[in-house]
Amino acid sequence: MSPHPSCALARSETATVPAASATQRFATGTQFEMRPLSGGWGAELLGFEITGSPSPEVVRALREALLEHSLLLLRGQALPPARHIRFARVFGAHVHRCTPTFAVLPAFPEIFRVSNRGTQGHPDRCYWHSDGAYLEDRTAITVQHIVTPSDRGDTLYANTTRVYDHLSPSQRARLDCLRTRAQTTGVVHSLVQRHPHTGRTGLYVNLHPRAVIVDAEGREQPDVEDLLRDRLTAGSYRHRWRRGDVVMVDELAVAGCGTPADPRSLRVLHRVTVPGHAVPRHCAAR
Repeated sequence: MSPHPSCALARSETATVPAASATQRFATGTQFEMRPLSGGWGAELLGFEITGSPSPEVVRALREALLEHSLLLLRGQALPPARHIRFARVFGAHVHRCTPTFAVLPAFPEIFRVSNRGTQGHPDRCYWHSDGAYLEDRTAITVQHIVTPSDRGDTLYANTTRVYDHLSPSQRARLDCLRTRAQTTGVVHSLVQRHPHTGRTGLYVNLHPRAVIVDAEGREQPDVEDLLRDRLTAGSYRHRWRRGDVVMVDELAVAGCGTPADPRSLRVLHRVTVPGHAVPRHCAAR
C-alpha cells in the first residue's frame, strides 16, 4: 500500500472566506452567470476565465458564490501549475505543501497529483472523504483541475449539510457526539461540525478502509459508516470530467468519492488545498 499523502501548512494563516451575500458581481458591475448543477446544489460559473490576479471585487464575489453553492464548476480553463496555486490563494493567503514526493510536482510542492497510474501520481480515493481529514490543519477549500481526463474516473460529491439535515433527530443526536480518527496519523476530528461562515451544520467524513468513527470512549461505530456511505451516495452529484474542468469545493460542506478509472487510459488530476477550521458541534450530555 502506498504511503499516506500529507499536506503541511506552508504558513499559519488559514482560509479567509467572508460571509455570503445575495449579490455576486464583477468589478464592472455585471453579475456572475450561474447554472445549477443536477441534484439541487452546486453551480457552474459561466463567463469567467482564470487569468492573472482577479480584482478584490471579483475575489469577494467568488468567495461568496462558493459559500452559497458549496461547489463551483468552471469549464474550459487553462491552468498551468503556477496559475493554479495563485488562483487557490483567492480563497486563502496560503496553501498546503504536500507529500509523498511521487505525488507532488517537484517544482510545485503545493500541487498534489492524483492519477489512475501509480507512476503518475497518488491513486484516487474511491471512498467518501473530506480532504485533509488526516491533518491537524484540516482543509477548508480544494481547487481541483483535470489535466488529463479519461472515459471513466468520475467524481461523486455530496453536500454534507443536506445529508445531515435529512437525518432523523435521533440519528443527528447520535452523530453529534462521534469523531473520525485518521488511518495513519491518528488525527481526530469531530464528525459533525458547524461552518464558521455560514453557520450551517454538516459532516466531516473519512470512510477510508483503515479509518474509524468512534464515540467519546473510543469505541468504533461501524454501523454509522454504513449509514453515512448510503446517505452520501444517495444524495450525490456525479461529475464527469472534461479537459479544462476546474472544480472548487467547500470542504466544510462537501465530501467527495472517486470512482475507478481504467489505467489503460491515463487520468491525471491536480489539487491545491487551502487550510481552515470548522467548529465542532456541541455534544449534549446524556
